[in-house]
Amino acid sequence: MEFIKTKLSDSFGVTIEPGTFSSPLEIKRETLESLFKTHRALYFKGWDMNLESFQGLSSRLCNNFSSYEGGGFRFKQLDRAFVNSDKTIMTTTGSTQGFPIPLHGEMHYMGVPPETIWFYCKIPGVNTGQTTLCDGHALANKLPDHVKSFFGDQKIKYIRQLPDGAWQSSFMTESPEHAMEICNDQKVSFQFDKENNAFMTEYSVSPFKQLNDTGEMSYINNILNISAVEWAFESGWAEKELGLKFGKHCPLVVRMEDGTKIPEDILDAIRKTAEALTINVEWNKGEVLMVDNMSIMHGRRESTSKVREVYVRMGDTNLNTIS
Repeated sequence: MEFIKTKLSDSFGVTIEPGTFSSPLEIKRETLESLFKTHRALYFKGWDMNLESFQGLSSRLCNNFSSYEGGGFRFKQLDRAFVNSDKTIMTTTGSTQGFPIPLHGEMHYMGVPPETIWFYCKIPGVNTGQTTLCDGHALANKLPDHVKSFFGDQKIKYIRQLPDGAWQSSFMTESPEHAMEICNDQKVSFQFDKENNAFMTEYSVSPFKQLNDTGEMSYINNILNISAVEWAFESGWAEKELGLKFGKHCPLVVRMEDGTKIPEDILDAIRKTAEALTINVEWNKGEVLMVDNMSIMHGRRESTSKVREVYVRMGDTNLNTIS
């Protein structure tokens, strides 16, 4: 048997383990594309891959890789570090920190998020720091009726306040004109305060996305993780623990489109429903995970390991799984 295929979860994903093949690069591209289109997540478990083979595998199946330009979490300890020369493989958000990261879709606070996110485990945490996955399609179906009624046809809105020094880091440029181009490309509205050299951006979108082939909905957004970050700023935790001196003003918040906060009981219901559907990826060295960033949310469990290195790469496919 060339490789061994098993279910990753009841609703999505397959685990691909070694058979007679010594590397996933020996598996036909068409086979992997078909598996990914059907299952939306591929976990290459038990393969001792290095950074070069990870880069090769991800490049076979994706293109248009992101350098995280315009990324929302580019301040101090939350920022990513680049790993390879073309700046498309990078560390995870807050890679040196142990705090958990709630479920989210990567860069869904912008209009054109990457279709696919890849993970590569160089050094696993010891029974800690697991990557979490939750099927947004299953979550859309399982959300309590009062949560579905609350959102209805309403959109959510991501609001960013980027003072001088912060927008340059986020947009990876010293040019306000280039930052404006990024906003336009990402379908993000903006205001530039020339006097104070500051940006304010807004992006409104439904918290649900529609599957092309079925018309069914997938719940995927950045509500839970951004709400957690906002709490960290408002409570003073971010300044005390991470030295992020924005005061209690969080530079990125999520609101309903009319500007009101999402009620805590709604957030709590989403968290509880999502947790019941969440699986943990128990990393081993050299393993790789490919995830559909249009329908599956990811996060991280709290980590107590002093050494843990998981890298990410974000790009696009041509599978057109999600509109």
